[in-house]
Amino acid sequence: MKSKLIYWEAKIRGKKVKIINPNFYIILLIFISIIAIVFLALNSSMFNNLGTELTREYLNKMFVFKSSSQSFDTENLWTLSLIYLWSTIKIVTLGTTIGFLLALLTSFFGSKKIFNNVFSIVFRIFILFLRALPIIYMINLFRTGFVGNDSAFLIFAWFTWLWVHRYLIDYINSLDFKYFDQARKLNKNIFSLYYREIFLRLKTKIISLYFYSFESNIRWVSLLSAVGVIGIGTLFYIPLSQPFVIDISEATIPLFVYVIFLLIFEAFNFCLINLIFKSRSIILNNKKNLILKYWWKKIVIFCLLLTTAFISIATLFDLEYNYATTHVMINMIQRLFQIDLAKVFASNSTSPIVSLLSVIGQAFSITFFVFIIGLIIGILSNSKINSKTTSIIWKLLSVFIRSIPFIVLFYVLNPLWIRPHSTLFIVLIFQGSFTFSRKVSEAIDKIDLIIYNNLKRNGFSKIKIFWLYIYPLIRKELMYQNALEFESQIRSLIFLGVFGINHLGQIINSFSERQTYSELANYIWPTAAFIILLEIVTYQIFEKNKVNIFIRYKEKLIALYKTKFTKKII
Repeated sequence: MKSKLIYWEAKIRGKKVKIINPNFYIILLIFISIIAIVFLALNSSMFNNLGTELTREYLNKMFVFKSSSQSFDTENLWTLSLIYLWSTIKIVTLGTTIGFLLALLTSFFGSKKIFNNVFSIVFRIFILFLRALPIIYMINLFRTGFVGNDSAFLIFAWFTWLWVHRYLIDYINSLDFKYFDQARKLNKNIFSLYYREIFLRLKTKIISLYFYSFESNIRWVSLLSAVGVIGIGTLFYIPLSQPFVIDISEATIPLFVYVIFLLIFEAFNFCLINLIFKSRSIILNNKKNLILKYWWKKIVIFCLLLTTAFISIATLFDLEYNYATTHVMINMIQRLFQIDLAKVFASNSTSPIVSLLSVIGQAFSITFFVFIIGLIIGILSNSKINSKTTSIIWKLLSVFIRSIPFIVLFYVLNPLWIRPHSTLFIVLIFQGSFTFSRKVSEAIDKIDLIIYNNLKRNGFSKIKIFWLYIYPLIRKELMYQNALEFESQIRSLIFLGVFGINHLGQIINSFSERQTYSELANYIWPTAAFIILLEIVTYQIFEKNKVNIFIRYKEKLIALYKTKFTKKII
């Protein structure tokens, strides 16, 4: 084997193959680390020594269960929290259901493997444009045109639709369309083909995705309360955001109810995946055994779908259907196409392009640290390469951290720094790392660890085995997830501008609230254009040339194992 700076050259069955030198990754990692640290330093602020006492006071008050509230005029926050929680569950269920059904429909027409005509291409471009619009703009758009629960429902439906659409497209495009194409050539009904050859094959994933999207929307409730969307998040956002006016301990009970519900739902999802959807061999001794071991799963799924349908239909009757201000929303959309290019490309520090570049730099830095820390946590939490005790501890910690709302950590830790930028970075990196670790652990679960166990028995350390064996197998999947994380961080940072953290999100929210719609387009179009470009680049790199990672690296890894490691063992 010839060793070079970037590649190792080896022969497999008389053919030369190239394997990337792991040392090259170290050099690349150092280079990217320097860039990320520079961006982090430019957007950070000094530590506030005077804020330590205030943060300690906030933490102490967060453990005081104060049942009365002056701000909400109630003597029983427990009851009020449960009422708000139930109202939130109803709106989120309806929004998730409608959005999910829309995603099922649009993914059918938007898949290039089902339709690849002019209409399908135009339709995919249209969906891509809708996905690229900043979150804060769409939230203010719906709040302008509708009131109360109507706007909340539309917000959840909108984001569920566009978010689930992308996942369903990935699911569909990953399938083998051999039988589908053969049956289609025989002029069979395309809708029945879709149901039989696609939907039934993806049924388990689709149902799991529905509950996962529901959970994501429940988590979003706390952040949406910062922009006036009513829900249980309102009960702890208002005390947290006004600590000098309202006793911060009023947030404890609503927060406790919210977190407990998230933990219960997390446990429910775990049971759903591992007890309902995971295939197990069934020994059919009698008819009763068949009912107990097979049909009970179908009954549970049917009951869940029936409950969801019932809650969604009942919530439809609770909406106000007030369209008195929809003309303002239409005006807001029309003004979106009035762009002033001179202002877009202005060279001042608050111009749209400069503001966007600042967000991109922040997102790059955050994504880098999320990847590194998430990779470490993901390795530690994986049950295949660690003891059960270690894995369970890290998984439970991950579940707990992800259950704490962003705004709680932000407002409690914010006094520690002069400016909120540092708080934002720390919280986004902290929570993002635990979320990313879940994807790392899932990627490791997919690979065959026979070679890993052999190397471990021969005295190789876990770090060396991971770096030379496991990482090459999951590298492409992690890079793809990292690209999605980068896009997600850009969207999140723009939305979090409502906290005064970056100029781009702050100005979009400010113009929306003050109805200065003529200026909105100058900031929205550059942002949307960059996100569209990012999605296209991601597709070209990871989707268009996507291959089975395990087939691609199988022979290379075996060659590496035989030619480099076995010699050391001998």
